[in-house]
Amino acid sequence: MSSPARKILLPLSQEMVEIVGTSQEPLPHLVQQAVERIKEVIGDV
Repeated sequence: MSSPARKILLPLSQEMVEIVGTSQEPLPHLVQQAVERIKEVIGDV
């Protein structure tokens, strides 16, 4: 059973795994983007 909650994911690189359509931003930039998106989502509640 999966949760109906919204999920905000960080596209972290792993060996031999490629995520298409993501930018090669440093982790701190990705975290900041995630925080901004979470703020947007919470603002909509």
